[in-house]
Amino acid sequence: MEIKFTKLFLIGALPQCWLIDGYFSNGVWNFDFAWEVELVDKIFGGAMIAYVTTIGELTTDLCIWSLEQGGFNVRVIDDKKSSLADKLKIIYNEAKDNFVRVDADVVPNSNLTISALSNAGSEVSWWVQFQTFGWFKQDWVWGGVQYIKKEAIPYLVKNAHKMDGRERPESEMSRLEEFHNPRRFESSPIIMGIQDYKNDIDRVKATKARRNQFNYNFELSQKMYDI
Repeated sequence: MEIKFTKLFLIGALPQCWLIDGYFSNGVWNFDFAWEVELVDKIFGGAMIAYVTTIGELTTDLCIWSLEQGGFNVRVIDDKKSSLADKLKIIYNEAKDNFVRVDADVVPNSNLTISALSNAGSEVSWWVQFQTFGWFKQDWVWGGVQYIKKEAIPYLVKNAHKMDGRERPESEMSRLEEFHNPRRFESSPIIMGIQDYKNDIDRVKATKARRNQFNYNFELSQKMYDI
């Protein structure tokens, strides 16, 4: 006799659990695999949305896959002709609850889970930005992963027009007075993944030059690509 099963086992405080697939055959229990997932999604029927903004980066599918492994419901904003500001407006107008926005050139690591975000920042924070390891900088960078709580959404919608024509529209929004008086925009030192791997080096060089950001190690990055 063979019995196949999928069962949830709670291993600690919400929302962590194990999803174990396996089967019972010839008197022996066989466990195929175990993967940490979010109890919120499996039992309560709705995971946090992760919005992935992409212009066709080679890591887009890997970014999506990794977020799904972290328990997120992924929504891709992939209009190549629209600006980041336009993509952010779509997100702000659609979002109804806490969400995370991730650049498609980020490959999230195991730090990026719903429970990790739920515990990020102080009790008064509405917006937490995280670090990633920047491939072209060969050091940590800010900005590829942004966790935004529902309390911030009305102010983002109200002030979305201020992003128009800005080189760094999301940074513009993070500077709104509503997020700094009192302080509700915070930064976390947790590294949530690797950023810019396999990205278009010429496009990134042009972007960094336009922003007067020159502390990048493109030569080392390229040599590592060529190994």
